Amino acid sequence: MIDGQDQAARLRRLVAEVRGGKTGARVTSALVPTRVVAVTSGKGGVGKTSISINLALALAQRKLKVAILDADLGLANVDIAMGIMPKYNLAHVMRGEKTLEEIIVEGPLGVSVIASGSGVSDLANLTDEKREAMLGALASLKRQFDFLIIDTSAGLGRNVLGFVLAADEILVVTTPEPTAFIDGYSMIKVVLQANRDAKVKLVINQVRDATEAREVADRLVLLANRFLGAVVTPESFVVRDPAVGEAVREQTPLLMLYPNCAAAKCIQGLAAKLASGRTAGAKSDLRGFFSRVVELIRRQ
Repeated sequence: MIDGQDQAARLRRLVAEVRGGKTGARVTSALVPTRVVAVTSGKGGVGKTSISINLALALAQRKLKVAILDADLGLANVDIAMGIMPKYNLAHVMRGEKTLEEIIVEGPLGVSVIASGSGVSDLANLTDEKREAMLGALASLKRQFDFLIIDTSAGLGRNVLGFVLAADEILVVTTPEPTAFIDGYSMIKVVLQANRDAKVKLVINQVRDATEAREVADRLVLLANRFLGAVVTPESFVVRDPAVGEAVREQTPLLMLYPNCAAAKCIQGLAAKLASGRTAGAKSDLRGFFSRVVELIRRQ
């Protein structure tokens, strides 16, 4: 049995090797860098997917080119929440049945949606030939994006960690609810133990007001500093708003249905923060990102 310290040490070595370029994956540096933001959580039910979708839309409202990848295997519902129905997903690309261009669906405000289906779980089992074919498809993608938003599954599975540890920055979504807080800290701990340089940012969802958000964020920041010796950034918060539930029921993104509600304004504020430093966080083209994801998942 592998204990927590051994697992953390193994993850650190793995991340260092993958980010250090020892994977053998070819990266096409001529492509425009895309800033990859993984939106994740320690547990489900904290509003992660809603924030992912509406953040993508808020960035698109700022005239940025945005794609969103639904990497939540357990509850893959980005398409439903955006009111679209993709016919194909990453699994079709891996099997050579479709190109990446053919599976991308345009959502509201021109946001490109990449459905994963079973494609995420299949990443760990790709042959070298299929892996290169998929990475080649990403390299040849004509569209270039300023942002790629990854809506991960909740929890600490290897697929989740593959996307999270490969991303340029990580938004950990949690709420004031005790179990969500504890699970959020667990996610932060695993990420920072694997990569102390990871850009971990907090989004506190479903709060009464800024005061409650600050209290929750301060506790997480203190725990990370005291027990992990690491810095976690309290990036933003989203207030509890009945409009969010109504948007879910209507299968229409919050920013499209109630753009002036309190929660929508909070998400627009988060987008403004991310957009203000959008070139600083971009490190690789999409092929480079997915190369890291594949290697991290395969070698965990």
